[in-house]
Amino acid sequence: MKKEMTLLAGLLLLVSACTTKPLDDTTASGLKRTDFQTEVDGKQTDLFVLKNKTGMEVCITNFGGRIVSVMVPDKEGILKDVVLGFDSIQDYIKYPTDFGASIGRYANRINQGRITIDSVDYQLPQNNYGHCLHGGPRGFQYQVFDARPLSNQSLELTYLSKDGEEGFPGNLTCKVTFTLTDDNAIDIRYSAETDRATVVNMTNHSYFNLDGDPSRSNSGYLLTIDADTYTPVDSTFMTTGEIASVEGTDMDFRTPPFVMDALRKRLEHEVLGYTYACEDWSASICGWLKRRHQWEVTCEMLTFVPGIVRGQAFALQCFTNPGDKVMVMTPVYHPFFLVTERMGREVVYSPLDLYDGHYHIDFDRFREDIKDCKVLILCNPHNPGGRVWTVEELQQIADICLENHTFVISDEIHADLTLPPYKHHPFATVSEAAAQNSLVFMAPSKAFNMPGLGSSYAIVVNEDIRRRFMEFMEAGEFCEGHLLAYIGAAAAYMHGEEWLEQMLAYIQGNIDFTENYLKEYIPGIGMIRPQASYLVYLDCRALGLPQEELKQLFVDKAHLALNDGTMFGKPGEGFMRLNIGCPRSVLAQALKQLENAVKNK
Repeated sequence: MKKEMTLLAGLLLLVSACTTKPLDDTTASGLKRTDFQTEVDGKQTDLFVLKNKTGMEVCITNFGGRIVSVMVPDKEGILKDVVLGFDSIQDYIKYPTDFGASIGRYANRINQGRITIDSVDYQLPQNNYGHCLHGGPRGFQYQVFDARPLSNQSLELTYLSKDGEEGFPGNLTCKVTFTLTDDNAIDIRYSAETDRATVVNMTNHSYFNLDGDPSRSNSGYLLTIDADTYTPVDSTFMTTGEIASVEGTDMDFRTPPFVMDALRKRLEHEVLGYTYACEDWSASICGWLKRRHQWEVTCEMLTFVPGIVRGQAFALQCFTNPGDKVMVMTPVYHPFFLVTERMGREVVYSPLDLYDGHYHIDFDRFREDIKDCKVLILCNPHNPGGRVWTVEELQQIADICLENHTFVISDEIHADLTLPPYKHHPFATVSEAAAQNSLVFMAPSKAFNMPGLGSSYAIVVNEDIRRRFMEFMEAGEFCEGHLLAYIGAAAAYMHGEEWLEQMLAYIQGNIDFTENYLKEYIPGIGMIRPQASYLVYLDCRALGLPQEELKQLFVDKAHLALNDGTMFGKPGEGFMRLNIGCPRSVLAQALKQLENAVKNK
């Protein structure tokens, strides 16, 4: 469901809908009004609920002017709470956070905590690397606002910040008005009056989790920032004052320009007709596989699939029946077993062994576990461990699977993210047994930051298997890609080699930075150094925390949303997965937050 997120005063927010009287009973999100009633600095805290005519709900507390919950219907109409928040006022008091708060007097940082107004210098609190952050340690997020319901869909919060509070000049009366519209948006308006010149910059500080489940990370949701410039920060995360271009920098989150240029050029032709797999698409894939992986494939071996996870589902439908056994090697990318289960197949979990800093296959166990399995879903390279399987390991897998009449589905979406000096080996290239008993999935989406184009494909060497899979895909018209999928993939494979090498070098630097930082500042957390990908599996077992407490450490104390290791299967207990495919400054901040959380656990 697509939602417009609107917030006056310069902030855009996703939201939901509501009504404004104090609560008497349990809310749709499970909150109780009594759990939010206490006294802070002589003022009464409470919980208020907003509902609109569609039944959507937003709960707000006047402690810090915080949005506590936002109940939004998913595409099936099931209400889910999509913001992070605590279940009681005591938790907000005990665990200082900015969850959902109305930030003031001044959101973000003030350099060295110093301002000059009308030639008068003021020194503010220096609560973040020598700077004043979010109004100081006693900013508006920790104050009790006066609350006045305006209607069933509107709530007004008012706060008087007295002259000198946190060092700011002037008596400032600020007002925050939350209004739930009938088109299921929250409109947040800020206003302020002062009796002398001062500074004010308010905002809302909600954290969103679109799954409606705080135990799950947001890693499956992708954010695209449509920006040509950015404001660089120094090592203390203070803006330098420069407005710089994102072009060619580590802040360039955009899809590579050669991909975007190809898409724009095609869209200039204002006839968007029927699509077909153009010659450039198949030729670029064949050329790329030959150059990057020394794999000679023909155009006939290729089949378009609308995403690799969907491709796996199609392959399971094609080559297995309900009740058939399908083996995965855990820990592993969780859709492997989730999709298998949803399709009524039996999942056989064969755990990998972790030693010498990497995951390894116990082939004695593998031989036993693979018996009676119709399919093996292989992660090559491995996710979340980042292991690049050797030719010898892949050959053994191929031989054992052939002996047991087990078909191999090899997911190789991270192939192009293999880091020097390691080399990726497509499963079908390691032996004739592998070539004749496998289906390989690949895509440019991970390497070239273009998942929205849905440009995955299957490679099948064996003619009989290929014909069977093609007939299945064509029967359901699953193998027809959209116009831009073909064009985007062709552009990436024809023009992306230099760009990819530069990106891999940056990822390698981020891996080195992470490894060194952990060793020096967080010795209780280790890492499996990836041989491929931008994902780092953090080994937190030395902290001695149960998994729930480990997740709380990352979320509640470090304020980091990582993938819970158990998402990838039971062997993931004690682990968390970190995405280091980001600017190094962002990575440094995340690790600093983790360092502080571990020190204070």
